[in-house]
Amino acid sequence: MEQVSLVKMANSKLKKVSKIIKLYPKKYGDFFHKVFPSNRFVLIILRCAAFVVLILLLWNPVLSFLTKVQIKPSVYVLIDDSESIEVVDGVHQTKELLSKLISNLKGDYDLKLYRFSNRIEEAEEEDLNFQGIETAIGNVLEAVEKKLRPTSLILITDGCNNVGKDPLSVAKYLNFPIYTIGVGNTEEKKDIAITRVTTNEIAYTDDIVPVEVWIRSKAISAQKSKAVIKEGEKIIDEAEVSIEPSMEKVIELNIKPHTPGTHIYKALIESHTEESNLKNNERAFSIQVLKSKINILYIGTPNWDYKFLKKVLDADLNIELDSYLIFSTEKLPTFKKPLRDYDCFVVGNLSSKTIPDFSDDIFDLISNSNRGILFMGTNYKGSPYERMLPLIMGEGAIESSFQVEFTPEGRENPIISESEDFSDLPPLSGYWKVLGFKLGANVLAVHPTAKTAQGKLPIIATQKYGSGKVAQITAFSLWRWSFLMEGAEKESTFYDTFFSNLFRWLAIREEMDRIVVNLDKNVYNPFEKIELLVQLYDTKYRPLDGGFVKAHIKEIEKEVILKGTGEGKYTATLTNLSPSKYHFSVTAEIDGKRYGQKTGSFDVVEFSLEGEKTCMEKGVLLKIAELTGGRYYHIGNIDELTDFPASSKEVTKRKEIEFLHNPFLFILLLILLSSEWLVRRRGGLP
Repeated sequence: MEQVSLVKMANSKLKKVSKIIKLYPKKYGDFFHKVFPSNRFVLIILRCAAFVVLILLLWNPVLSFLTKVQIKPSVYVLIDDSESIEVVDGVHQTKELLSKLISNLKGDYDLKLYRFSNRIEEAEEEDLNFQGIETAIGNVLEAVEKKLRPTSLILITDGCNNVGKDPLSVAKYLNFPIYTIGVGNTEEKKDIAITRVTTNEIAYTDDIVPVEVWIRSKAISAQKSKAVIKEGEKIIDEAEVSIEPSMEKVIELNIKPHTPGTHIYKALIESHTEESNLKNNERAFSIQVLKSKINILYIGTPNWDYKFLKKVLDADLNIELDSYLIFSTEKLPTFKKPLRDYDCFVVGNLSSKTIPDFSDDIFDLISNSNRGILFMGTNYKGSPYERMLPLIMGEGAIESSFQVEFTPEGRENPIISESEDFSDLPPLSGYWKVLGFKLGANVLAVHPTAKTAQGKLPIIATQKYGSGKVAQITAFSLWRWSFLMEGAEKESTFYDTFFSNLFRWLAIREEMDRIVVNLDKNVYNPFEKIELLVQLYDTKYRPLDGGFVKAHIKEIEKEVILKGTGEGKYTATLTNLSPSKYHFSVTAEIDGKRYGQKTGSFDVVEFSLEGEKTCMEKGVLLKIAELTGGRYYHIGNIDELTDFPASSKEVTKRKEIEFLHNPFLFILLLILLSSEWLVRRRGGLP
């Protein structure tokens, strides 16, 4: 439909045109009688046409065209691309139905296709692969509102939401209708699954560790099956399970690790031909296995400190004590075990004359093999052990009662801080003279009044020696902390707990590292975030800030920079790692200089939340449609999707043409004038 409107000519333009019209007969009229009749007719036509074009240019009318057109409504289609679609309906059938639905809608709507599992992305129909390992419908709907702002939405899914926000709580606040199309059916698929595995995260070697395996069955025939725990390909334990058509039961199996370290296991339930989904038939888990007992070797003379110490260590089921008491300078008896089998040593009240002749072997174990050693009793000045001591010893001892004072560093140290209240401890009877402490020593307790050039006289101190640990106690009669408390009828376990903590600190080798790498666990699922925490400590094991820390993941050649969060902590998050074993190295720099490196590993195992539900959640889809003002359909009945409220719109488009700005009219005027000139020239006219 077209309308042409003519704009009136301005008065000034009309005057110019009238002058030209008056000039025409006066100047050229006398020559027309000289021109042949045929040429005269052509000349008149050309000149009239030229005048008409010139008048249009000077007049400058505007042609306005109004056209009404039909525009298809825009509709966003959001398609669930997760594995659960395959579980509840089968990919082949789903793709066929989706293709039919999209084909039907394209005729009436301008479709904008997106796919999602835990996030949305624009896609074409051929991009769908149904490989997403989790479904976050609530999070995705929230993202659609913020990023796409649709006027209406078609949501194609099975409704099985397994991570993120509740889709119903999000749907309440959406301001556009959602038309949900359900995939699959509401009947449970036949399935056997392991839903959970519970066990101790930390165990000791040769201990029997119970493992609870939670097994669920749905819509499957009664039968016998087998639950198995494997480490690699080795079967650790197994048990027969009576499967019922619909049940949830717990099967208890046992593992018995024989070596320390991280052990990764897998719990499996035997699969059957009736099952629709085999991906949920196994779950991986890990256990950190420690040595069952801390092996301690005591070398020294018998005294009251030894008697009370032995009482504490013998009462601890996780400590095994071997004692070699020296009564003279005679050669020591043969040990029960090689020295390398001991985790830490206690040297108690030995003089330089009674030092055994295997000191060099102990030096090597402490400095190179991460062992620990405690010195009690004499000052060991001039002995082979002097170089290992954290304190600089003087000559002689002072027998004077005093109350031990714990330093701020000591109160924060786990050896002290995790012990019982120490505010009311009995006084000790004396101490060995000390001149000061060595560089790198950590003083935990001091004499309240006695001084050295460095401050209060140290009583308890620790330090690193090579790759091992050394602790030294210069006070004697520590047995008073136990005996006198009992005599005063006061309930206190400080003495017992203090030494228990001390020996565990000496025996745990990893803690000596000034770069400590922590993962919250050793086995992850692909959808989980892996939180990497690195802690830096200075030479006195105080938190160290201001470092540059990075982690290199070997298998994917990825480098991650960790962010400092204070208190010597540095963090980074790893996501979207495919199933594999990963090895990493953490490197730290301080002021541009290399501070150290630590390596480690973790496992990402096959697992998907999509197998947790094996049927369509129709109730969820109905509620989403109801809350948003939409409607629910099933994908098998997509022909019913005929009353979709979005309709086409009639839009009027206007197009205007101004003659003055039209180059074609100028070209036409030039052609007409040129043609008229040629005719005149041939007719002999000027």
